[in-house]
Amino acid sequence: MSIVLALTELERLVNQFGKRVRCSPLNRDTGVQKTMAPIITLRASQSMDAELVYFITEQTMRPHVVAAGGTWEEERRRKEAAEDATNPGASVVLVGSAEAGILAVEKLPREIRLHMLYLLPSFQGLGVGSSLLSSLQQEASRRGVPLRLQVLKVNPAKGFYEHLGFCVEEETEYFFHMVYSSSPLVRPATFGGSF
Repeated sequence: MSIVLALTELERLVNQFGKRVRCSPLNRDTGVQKTMAPIITLRASQSMDAELVYFITEQTMRPHVVAAGGTWEEERRRKEAAEDATNPGASVVLVGSAEAGILAVEKLPREIRLHMLYLLPSFQGLGVGSSLLSSLQQEASRRGVPLRLQVLKVNPAKGFYEHLGFCVEEETEYFFHMVYSSSPLVRPATFGGSF
């Protein structure tokens, strides 16, 4: 799977959310601002990415795990990162040539499950996550299936997902289970319910 977005698309999304993106200086010949074209791509994660997966997970999730009352068990987390790195649905998110995050998606016959969308802090708020989610939402809509995810209750990313059209489908002790669907036939159940 490859998702490629030119900077102009990234700028459009970023401007939509009121953020600014750095652009290159004016072209001296035309006086028009040249756009550097960093590209967002995905490359399949491999076993050699285990340390990267751990680093990104630790940078993005450790504060939320601790805030939820959990402990960060490094040995266990490293083992999970090694498993996640070889997950067939896992990809390394590249912005230009920079390793910016991890995306893990499971495409099932009746739904798409987003297991991970972790972006390093320096790549958050730039429209990268919105672009990746938008692509998954479009695929879910084309297929007529819901897109589901879970987010820790203490994680402010819940607001990000709500802004992109996700609704809370179920609430558990530590998580909000959220769903996005363009189909009027798929509606979130009441808390604790199911379809």
